[in-house]
Amino acid sequence: MPVSLTNMKIAFRADASVQIGAGHVMRCLTLADALLAAGARTRFLCRKLPGHLGELIQARGHGLDWLADSGVDAADSAAALAHEAPWDWLVVDHYDLASDWETARRGLARNILAIDDQADRPHDCDLLLDQNLQTENRYDGLLPSACRALIGPRYALLRPEFQRLRLVAKPDAAGATDLLICFGGSDPLDLTGLTLDALDGLGRTGLRVTAVVGQGYPHRERLRVRCAGRPGTQFHCQADNMAELMARADLAVGASGGVTWERACLGLPAVVVSFAENQRPIARAAEAAGMLVWLGDAAEINAARLGEAIAALLDAPAQRQAMRRACLEQVDGAGCGRVMEAMSA
Repeated sequence: MPVSLTNMKIAFRADASVQIGAGHVMRCLTLADALLAAGARTRFLCRKLPGHLGELIQARGHGLDWLADSGVDAADSAAALAHEAPWDWLVVDHYDLASDWETARRGLARNILAIDDQADRPHDCDLLLDQNLQTENRYDGLLPSACRALIGPRYALLRPEFQRLRLVAKPDAAGATDLLICFGGSDPLDLTGLTLDALDGLGRTGLRVTAVVGQGYPHRERLRVRCAGRPGTQFHCQADNMAELMARADLAVGASGGVTWERACLGLPAVVVSFAENQRPIARAAEAAGMLVWLGDAAEINAARLGEAIAALLDAPAQRQAMRRACLEQVDGAGCGRVMEAMSA
């Protein structure tokens, strides 16, 4: 019989930084927001790294403990969790933490949910969430026998507005006029600026462009000025209406990673690059499913190649429509509810 989430105490261990990116914290925030709305109590354990999202976490109504800068994550996390132990759930979304860290937290949390997409280390958890497309069981031998694995974009952690706007997202028209640029929270190689270079090189008129960056993006003011002086171009930093911006776009240019499932929920075709090793399988699988065009690693991209890929899709309405259908087939936006249902089982 399902257990109510009301008054449950749920802790999250995740970090964001210019180097790590924002993805771990952002997908945990999506789940935490839904749990808070269901009556649970939530708290984040984070390190105060450059590009952290502490203000956003607190603005959403969640508790936040900054971990001591000792470099010993197990001891620091244990000290922070001990204040209100036992926790009903501990959610860990961190590539540097594995089964040894999780086992040591068993006395402080009744249940552990591990969020992963690498399948490169063992976990000691009760639930394992990997929201990415997979063709095989990558976690064979890495999980306890009693662990329940939640695998695939059916469990993608998306905010409610993505599912809501999915129903009203505009169908693809013959002519693409709205382009969305978003390379994640930090975009360390400034692919946002490179995309604007590529568009300038195309010399097309009448194209509306929206550039979105996060708090960790180091060239915010320069980009703001450039967008203000560029016809038909809008600038957003740490946008809280990404679903709305995606829903009105005809084509996106951006990163692989968790944002893949946000775009897919709204049927938005995309040209993407990968910034890290763990993003390659996501991009490769999504491209194979017909959802996007993957150009390879960000370090290998130049303005000419990027412009050529964008122009090809702008001029291919039938291909964009097929990509839209493939996206909508993969992601329905109800993943967060399914994860919460598993947590309350």
